[in-house]
Amino acid sequence: MIGFSTKTREVKVYHFDTMTKEYVGNEVVVVPPHTGLPADCCLVAPPVAKDGFIQVWNGKAWGYEQDLRGIMIYHKQTGSEMVLRELGPIPDDYVSDKPAGAFVKWENGVWVENTAAKNTALIEHANQRKNAELAHAHELIKPLEFADKLEMATELEKKNLKALMTHVVLLSRINTDDAEKIEWPELTLAL
Repeated sequence: MIGFSTKTREVKVYHFDTMTKEYVGNEVVVVPPHTGLPADCCLVAPPVAKDGFIQVWNGKAWGYEQDLRGIMIYHKQTGSEMVLRELGPIPDDYVSDKPAGAFVKWENGVWVENTAAKNTALIEHANQRKNAELAHAHELIKPLEFADKLEMATELEKKNLKALMTHVVLLSRINTDDAEKIEWPELTLAL
């Protein structure tokens, strides 16, 4: 702390960031009579810099704060990534280890496969694919059925109608609960 004076003085000050209070540099300043120090500085020199830490002013003294800013961290619940932007250690709900895939969970200090989430996603994807393929096949069948009922179908159209109907039956028999073992039937239409 500098006391007020009736004389102009030159003093060396140590600046710190307004928000983070981290050391940002020093300079010699002229302090006019009856005034104090500029904002966000002090007369106490910060400690020597050390790797992985930053010097931080706490209002009375300098200390060290861990500085991991800029590293990628991953949320333990979701695996979502973000860049660490704050001073200090990694927040408790984040880790610096990158998840090794989409279907993992943080357990006992490591990422492990989340088989339940993986299986749920595979089943959902299989149901979507099954429904999409069934809808597409039914869409292709309609005009061929009309042609067949009206006895206007060509031999090629009859062949494609049978192939499509067979494909629908095979698709409808698929059990999506065991999504990893599904063997999807192929549809081959005659040209």
